[in-house]
Amino acid sequence: MSSRVGKGNNKKTKVQQSLGETILQISTFAYVFWMLLTYPVFFHDGFIDIVRSKLAYYKGLTFLFLAVAVIGLLVYWVDNGIKAPKKPTSILAWFKDVSKEDLCAGIFVVAVILSTLMSDYRSEAFWGTEGRRLGAMVMLLYLFVYRMCAKYLRMQNGKLKAALLWAFIASNAVVILIGDLQFWGIDIFHMYDNLIETQYAMFISTIGNINVNAGYLCLILPVVMAFYFVSEHKIRKVVYAVFLVAGIYEAYATVSDSWLLGVGAGYLVLFWFACKSHDGMWKFLQLCGFFWLANFLMRLTLTTGEAAGADAALYLQFRELSLQNLITSMGVVIAAGIVLVLCFLLVGLLRKKQVRFPYLLVRRVVFIALAVAAVCAIVVFIVANTRGEGEWQGTYAVLNRLQVTDSFGSNRGYVWKRCLTAYWKLPWYQKIFGYGLNCFGQLMAIDYTQEMMTLYNGMYIDAHNEAFQFLVTTGIVGAVGYFGILIGAVVKCAKKAADNPLLIAGVAGILGYLAQAMVNNPQTFLTPTVFLFLGVLKCIEKKE
Repeated sequence: MSSRVGKGNNKKTKVQQSLGETILQISTFAYVFWMLLTYPVFFHDGFIDIVRSKLAYYKGLTFLFLAVAVIGLLVYWVDNGIKAPKKPTSILAWFKDVSKEDLCAGIFVVAVILSTLMSDYRSEAFWGTEGRRLGAMVMLLYLFVYRMCAKYLRMQNGKLKAALLWAFIASNAVVILIGDLQFWGIDIFHMYDNLIETQYAMFISTIGNINVNAGYLCLILPVVMAFYFVSEHKIRKVVYAVFLVAGIYEAYATVSDSWLLGVGAGYLVLFWFACKSHDGMWKFLQLCGFFWLANFLMRLTLTTGEAAGADAALYLQFRELSLQNLITSMGVVIAAGIVLVLCFLLVGLLRKKQVRFPYLLVRRVVFIALAVAAVCAIVVFIVANTRGEGEWQGTYAVLNRLQVTDSFGSNRGYVWKRCLTAYWKLPWYQKIFGYGLNCFGQLMAIDYTQEMMTLYNGMYIDAHNEAFQFLVTTGIVGAVGYFGILIGAVVKCAKKAADNPLLIAGVAGILGYLAQAMVNNPQTFLTPTVFLFLGVLKCIEKKE
């Protein structure tokens, strides 16, 4: 309800909002709040049916939201009539009026529908009853939530914004706490009770599989990093700091290296925005300090656990990891601490003396160097794979280590190569629109069932790479639409971040998610949160 002052008198004339629009706005806010508060922590019967129960909970809430939204729209149309959309003066004018993310969302919807109709397994492609259970029906629900949040989510006052913020922080703090405890074998909710002991190191917290949990943190942690970076509220900053230290500790607890990609991308984003002033760099160094503190605590507890003879499955698995044990080794922790203190002293002195520093030049040099290094790495990687496995000899034998062999990336090389081979065998229309959501496993089974069973005693049901996953299941059109939504949101948030710093969370969160998506899959535990986050970002963009 809004108001304005009429001319010629001091009385306020109320501008009435239709009942239908009120229903849509209240139901959207209630849905977002309840999802943020409960979805991350929801589980039933431990890990044994976590995919089925998590998805059932999501569908139940979202279908209820859909029903209320339909009622709201009907009431709105009764009150206001169905208005025909304005005809654009030209196609070019229409493209200018439609945001690139919404255009990509429309393209993705078309690809989802056509990939289902063209699939050899239409029922499975739509309903998604097996494996990851991400069929067209669920994907369309994700897009429905995204659109509703973008259009009807309102946060007109601080209390509403605070409610969503604390719901997000509270639920994910529980996720992190459970993961931290389970790393040491403290299973307060008895989630492992229905598993055999050899499966304990495969699951953690209420997000499920260790790789999925790592991917989830690649979205959540960069977002909270951005919250800390832009916040001036002391109590909130303390909460964010504790959250980040515990969250990074839990990232190590997932015993998956993939989180380093996403959280690393988040730090690069914050470094970019920090390179503008002393205050920005001071906040960035504080974020680095939280990472250092999490490393120190991990090394301290690992040393204590070893002395106490700890035998928790995740702890024992972590001890076998070379990279993460190197990062948390006492020598690296001490060296990193010294460097961090020196950086704090330097920036603190510059702030105190109010001495100008060429931060923009530093940013340019750092990111140009990273870009050059990335291009060189890609070129070397391509060259290494121009020969057969192990064929490089002599001085160039080191290139054999960069080849995508079947064992590359914990056997990701095997599934990447074979899924692309299977994709090229598809008819042209399925190359364009895909084989059908949730039908990746069916496609792989055509040629590789016996081979996979012999080598791995199981079947690959996804690509362990989102680009390959959507390319195979929704085709070129679907992959362009899906990644267009994400990349378009990043570009929009980056452009508007100067006016609304909270949008830095959008850049950091989405790029963190995309970084880990190179080695992980869309999941029931994670993808709903991604589309919900995208919808909330659209609301923030409008400064609601």
